[in-house]
Amino acid sequence: MISRSKKYIELRRWLTVLLVAALTLAVLPGLKTEAAAAQVPLAGIVQISNNHALDKNAVLWGWNDGEYAAKPLLEQVESFWSDGFVGGAVKKDGSVWLWGTKANTAMIDTDGPLSQHAFYQTEPVQIAGLPKCLMVVGRYAVDLSGIVWYIDPEKRIASKVPGLIDIKTVNDNYALDHSGNLWTWNFNTKGILYEEPAVVASNIAYLGDGLAISDKWGVYDLWKNDYLVRHGGGAYSPDIDLSPISRNINSIAGSADDRGSDYSLIVKQDGSIWSWGFGISYAFQQVKGLAGIKAAAAKYKGGTVLYKDGTVGAWIGVPEGGFPPQEKPSGLKVKPVKVTKQIIVMLNGKTIAIQPSPLFSGGRVLIPVRGFFEALGGTVNYDKDKVTIKYGNQKVELVVWSTEAIIDGKQTKLDVPAQIIKGRTMVPLRFVAEAIGGTVKWDSARSRVELTIVE
Repeated sequence: MISRSKKYIELRRWLTVLLVAALTLAVLPGLKTEAAAAQVPLAGIVQISNNHALDKNAVLWGWNDGEYAAKPLLEQVESFWSDGFVGGAVKKDGSVWLWGTKANTAMIDTDGPLSQHAFYQTEPVQIAGLPKCLMVVGRYAVDLSGIVWYIDPEKRIASKVPGLIDIKTVNDNYALDHSGNLWTWNFNTKGILYEEPAVVASNIAYLGDGLAISDKWGVYDLWKNDYLVRHGGGAYSPDIDLSPISRNINSIAGSADDRGSDYSLIVKQDGSIWSWGFGISYAFQQVKGLAGIKAAAAKYKGGTVLYKDGTVGAWIGVPEGGFPPQEKPSGLKVKPVKVTKQIIVMLNGKTIAIQPSPLFSGGRVLIPVRGFFEALGGTVNYDKDKVTIKYGNQKVELVVWSTEAIIDGKQTKLDVPAQIIKGRTMVPLRFVAEAIGGTVKWDSARSRVELTIVE
């Protein structure tokens, strides 16, 4: 009978043999495996709002939920705001730019208060007729003298909101002046002032998306542009008193859902995040799964965080109405996805759409060979692992997993072989571009490839 120690030694020996065999198979020259591609994280970020982030080079980036691949949207940006559907930015020269896709679907009637934005322009456009501005949120901008301007997004013109002066912050149809007064007003769907500006609260120290905070750290909810709810004032406004932790607060973010605070986020100086929801059962509590955070942005059923190292994480999946009640602490946990840079390819100064998006591998930008050349008007044919590319009078032949290539009958080498990534044949962009007579420039700050091909 074999002793237990001998059995253990025998088992270890066989496990070692199996491991060595597995490693040997993994490096066999002829073995073809799916390649691993690296993605460059979005970094150097100084401000976030919803699905947008501003970097230290004043470049504004945006991404879609579920993809988390950011692309540059606007340059020379000083400040910005976004609710995920519409957004605005002020450039360093004080000019105001807007973009968005949200429709006017939540209006009471044609003469009633306007409760949503309408702007059908996916790329930022400048609003003419404005003086130099400090900030823009939704349909409203604040100029250098503290005057508030109403922006008609369809006509792309602006007009002063009467009665509002010395304003330091605006958020939708709420404004905070330098004396701590909180003002509100309304325009109707025809762009006519429906309710004159009036003070609805005093001694306010902070105004943000969906909430305001008093100088004594009491919390107000600003719900659907219609009314203001003081926390502690009823069944739907739990008493949220931030004064005990006020010295430890690093940043505050309200939810942008219907301008109401369905849930809000607070970042403490230790990098942890705390939340409360809009309802008596949603108590103030810590959100697990988040650490090393500098700032946060709450959004509809999700959030975005800025890490202390300048990178960004985002998630979706928060239940409507906020995080679960305190009796279900296991639900107070999120798992952010790191936001990465989407590689943009420009051909002769114009952006070209390539599906799937280019990737990094081995220090090189790889592109899907079929998507790229079909976007250029060329053809791609496959014969097992052999790829034949035709563009104009030029012909390039590649073999997947090989650094050997043939350009117009002449053999040459690639720095990085053509490879299979997520079921797509990917090839090094610089090689194939230069093979067809183009020049390539890499702009790392904008994650952009500038390709020039002389027709």
